[in-house]
Amino acid sequence: MPLTEITVKNDYNLNISRYIDSGIGGDIQNIDAHLRGGIPKTDVDGMGRYWLAFGKLKNKLFSVLRKEFYQLNVPKEEVRALIHQDEGFSAYAVKIDTAFKKWRKAVDEKLCNIDKYLDIKNLIVRLAEHILVQFEGIELIDKYDVYQVLLAYWQDVMSDDIYLLVSDGYEVGRELIYEYVIKTKKEGDETVTVVTDKVKKWDGKLIPKQILIDTYFSEEAKEISAAEVVVAATQAQIDQMIETAEEGSAIYEIADEKGKVSLKALKTAIDDIRKKTQSAEINELVTLLNALPMKKKDLETYLLLHPICKSAGNEIGKINCASVKSRLAYFREITPVLDIYAEDYAQLTSLLTLMSKNEEKSAQIKELKSALEIKVKAKYAVLNVEEIKELLVNKKWYGSIFDGINALYMTISNTITHRVVELAERYEKTLPEISKKVDDYEYKVKSHLERMGFIW
Repeated sequence: MPLTEITVKNDYNLNISRYIDSGIGGDIQNIDAHLRGGIPKTDVDGMGRYWLAFGKLKNKLFSVLRKEFYQLNVPKEEVRALIHQDEGFSAYAVKIDTAFKKWRKAVDEKLCNIDKYLDIKNLIVRLAEHILVQFEGIELIDKYDVYQVLLAYWQDVMSDDIYLLVSDGYEVGRELIYEYVIKTKKEGDETVTVVTDKVKKWDGKLIPKQILIDTYFSEEAKEISAAEVVVAATQAQIDQMIETAEEGSAIYEIADEKGKVSLKALKTAIDDIRKKTQSAEINELVTLLNALPMKKKDLETYLLLHPICKSAGNEIGKINCASVKSRLAYFREITPVLDIYAEDYAQLTSLLTLMSKNEEKSAQIKELKSALEIKVKAKYAVLNVEEIKELLVNKKWYGSIFDGINALYMTISNTITHRVVELAERYEKTLPEISKKVDDYEYKVKSHLERMGFIW
């Protein structure tokens, strides 16, 4: 850029927009398209850089409606899927993959042989130079955007990793770091912060534990994920039952001020209904329970007169308050509740089933996670240097950098999709159609008003 462009043309104004074309032109509304429908050819052709990169995509998306106007070939909801299914779009992904693989090949030896003699500043220069070379000439993605992905990751993560390797070697990949629970307490007039010995969370010092889990313990992770899906789905059912409970219903009555239902309150409400249940067995057992304790001879006499109560004995045949209560609970559970409480009981027991299921599944998840953590920690301790290099270089570094580059690729899809849908929506309703709809609404409103006695 000549100096005169800054000093003369822009009067020393260094606003970036004066020197870099944003590529976003003003959108001009097409009156003919608004009147007769169709998408203006100029708008579609304005996306020429994408049609050049993906040769068949334009004709898949659009067809000629009339001279100088196109129509969309698929529903706007299917535009994104069509783009991803396009052979050219898939081939473009392969091109990006190939460029990335060539960059990896060029820098792999450097990254897998880091020692205390490494010139760290020179390393990032070499990594950047190679990535600019490999992504030179790939249309739609600017090589400097790819460079920025690398540089951002270097600044956020990779440079710290490199310094660790230079200082401690690849063996640092076996080390863990812990974050402990912090509490505050009063000492006189001052509040003191105390670091406890309780672990809040932990991770690998160099290699995140998620990478180890994905690599060595994927089946265990899948089991936990599947259980978490069940918990989430069940919790959604629980929330819906509570949120939709009508005022005055059994569930509504036991919800707290925040709209939550505790397992304790739920069980108490169910027990209250069961206590009102009646049958010959229940009535006899209640009478016996109220009469206990009895002397042995009196109890034997009572049982002769009330033989139904003999079933209330415990495992050794002895009858006491505990055994009678246990038998009562059994009969109250199997005996239908009174009709007046049937609906409430059904709602409460359904909710209890869901909450008990979630409590049990949540406990299982906790156990699975605890067992997995033990396995992961044990694996860290026995990692050899080659495994550490594989996890660090290929899984962590290359994986993260490629994810950033892939995001650029996905942005292309999002940009095309957004623009195509924007144009389709802009002209999907013509002015005559809109006017007719307005007239229809006006006619309906007038008809309603006339039926109400308002005429003008």
